[in-house]
Amino acid sequence: MNQINYRSLCVMLVDDDPVQRAVVKAMLKKLGTWQIFESDNGHDAEPLIKVAEPDLLICDVAMEPVNGFELLRRLRTMQSAKLRQIPVIMLSGLSASGTVMKASVLEADAYVVKPIVADIQSDRISRVMRTPNGSAFRIDRSHLSDNKPSLDSPTVEDKHFKSRSALKEAV
Repeated sequence: MNQINYRSLCVMLVDDDPVQRAVVKAMLKKLGTWQIFESDNGHDAEPLIKVAEPDLLICDVAMEPVNGFELLRRLRTMQSAKLRQIPVIMLSGLSASGTVMKASVLEADAYVVKPIVADIQSDRISRVMRTPNGSAFRIDRSHLSDNKPSLDSPTVEDKHFKSRSALKEAV
């Protein structure tokens, strides 16, 4: 198993709650990660991602004006293959199966329900960073095209989906 060099890991942390950002940042520092960029919303995070090219994005779901799902969709459709392949861990207080499935369809690498437990979060980081291109579900993200999933359906999060394909149809 590959050892993760947390000291060289660059992380972008996006959450509108300053307390949650502080908790995650402290956990990352405890692991040895010091290169941490922060943003309180997806709109402001997008240009930072393009400049910083982080190794990992940890992102809240419910934010304004650009939520975590929209930021993830934008990331997966960026021109740069390197940026499209950034592993993403979604954080949220929302635990409904439809919300988790939506994150999966949009190609998040992991989903962690708040409140954040340090051991669980560090385990997710380790798993995501040890697998090729961040996720066991995708070997290569370079195939990502300009097909952009629609996030306009207000009922997507309320539905209970039995499979990824059912969610793709709804999105």
